[in-house]
Amino acid sequence: MTTTKTILLAGATGDLGALIAGALQRIPGVTLRCLIRPGSRDKAAALAQAGAEIVEADLADDAAMRRACEGVFAVVSTLQGGPEVIIDAQLRLLRAARAAGARRFIPSDYSLNFFGLAEGDNINSDWRRAFARAAEAERGAVEVVHVLNGCFLDRKVLFGFLGMFDLAAGKAFLWGDGATPMDFTTYADTALYTAEAATQDETPPAEFNIAGDTLDFNGLVQAYTKGSGKELTVERRGSLADLDREIDRRRAAEPQNVVAWLPLMYLRGMLNGTGALGPLVNDRYPHISPTSVAAYVRSEYKGMTTPQSERFPDWETLYRQQPGETLPWYYADLDPDLEAALRDHGLTSGRLLDLGTGPGTQAIALAARGFEATGTDLSATAVAKATVLAQARGVRVSFAQDDVLASRLTESFDAVFDRGCFHVIDPARRGAYVDAVAGRLAPGGLLLLKTFSKLQPDGPGPHRFSPDEIRTTFAPRFELLSATETVYQGTLDPLPKALFSVLRRV
Repeated sequence: MTTTKTILLAGATGDLGALIAGALQRIPGVTLRCLIRPGSRDKAAALAQAGAEIVEADLADDAAMRRACEGVFAVVSTLQGGPEVIIDAQLRLLRAARAAGARRFIPSDYSLNFFGLAEGDNINSDWRRAFARAAEAERGAVEVVHVLNGCFLDRKVLFGFLGMFDLAAGKAFLWGDGATPMDFTTYADTALYTAEAATQDETPPAEFNIAGDTLDFNGLVQAYTKGSGKELTVERRGSLADLDREIDRRRAAEPQNVVAWLPLMYLRGMLNGTGALGPLVNDRYPHISPTSVAAYVRSEYKGMTTPQSERFPDWETLYRQQPGETLPWYYADLDPDLEAALRDHGLTSGRLLDLGTGPGTQAIALAARGFEATGTDLSATAVAKATVLAQARGVRVSFAQDDVLASRLTESFDAVFDRGCFHVIDPARRGAYVDAVAGRLAPGGLLLLKTFSKLQPDGPGPHRFSPDEIRTTFAPRFELLSATETVYQGTLDPLPKALFSVLRRV
């Protein structure tokens, strides 16, 4: 990208909006401007810290929205609501974009192919088609691009909202014959593709179809089993005609309770094929490797089946809601055990990856000591805050939102430091972690690993490890050089007992 492009993002403080914001900010040459409702600036603090321009405007104020659109290349909407938002507010935003000379407008669709549904099949789809019709009449030269991703591959949507699964009971529910292919995409992958659609020079297709996986019902059940290792019992609920009647029955009984019948409307569009996506654009973006259903289940299985009270926190929510310096693992200086290991192994420079960087203090401390430091974290907000902290301290660190179990990193490192990632990974995924880290290290490279120790009393929180468990888990890809009982520096009192292991890539 040779010139700077300003992208206006409406709805950046929502879950999908925040992911799109992070994806946009990682594209070179892109300046992010966020449109937020008056009085919600606090919710956008992390975005502002990461360098986004924050603009407050009432969605009913045409002049304010026109000012917000001045100088932008594209407008991306993730606004949610009823027809007053999806149709009326987005049309006002489109008019403002057109008046300001914006080239592209991406409305808040992010759904199955609602263009294939009949009127009344799904009320949310009806609103989006109504917007699309009006937008076509009013867009002028503005390119309106509808991002369609099928069903969200997410524990709260595919494995929750739709009512297709009862994982606790080990059941999947089927209407019809289940032979129709269905499309699934994670929120994170949808964000990545949306950022590309918003910023590319070439005109994208008006229907921008993306999918991480396409499976029929039986394939979906098999993918769940492949990812989780658990079999599901399929319970047949009836034909597709029976599904139509069930929707009508529920809607007549509880017309105001949309939760009772709206999920089945989405399910109908998936199972009968009317919501199937057209030709996908995935191949145009080979640098994006979308997550399959099996891979998603493999990484999320414990979270989908473990009671909420026993799960690890949602990292993105945690970093949005809580200052980094208040978190139990926050330590402002270089971890003393890491410092000793670097000294003992003669590491004074080179490329070093800080996995699960969180507040970023370790990567920043390493950069200050002359290392070429990279810090990654699942949380886009954590990465944004760490970037701001590095800038304030005058050091250069490459921070990126990334999942070690589905990493997009391609670089090789001299050493990897993990101060809290491995010991919160599902035991079933530890092998994948070992392979992933080995792939980032050349033979002879070091993994410097800090975990909770078996000497720490049982209780909630990270998994506990002994030296023998570390040795067994990482063999044969790694040789355990040392394992030292120590403490986990942070904000807790007393400090938890920890194990610091140094492993060499074989």
